[in-house]
Amino acid sequence: EAKMIQKITADVSNKLNVTPSRECDDVKMIGIWGPAGIGKTTIARALYNQLSNEFQLKCFMGREPQRKL
Repeated sequence: EAKMIQKITADVSNKLNVTPSRECDDVKMIGIWGPAGIGKTTIARALYNQLSNEFQLKCFMGREPQRKL
């Protein structure tokens, strides 16, 4: 699983490196979606760890578990 996550983050990182928006100072955001339990948060955290040092301000927002009332 770790090698798969590394491959996915490398692929996403390479795609981000060739996009023209790298020159832009606007807000940058990556959307990750899919069914529960497939590793979206793990991939998001790996991308954040890999790319966050390129930005002056950064934030990782995880999803809080839903509480039953």
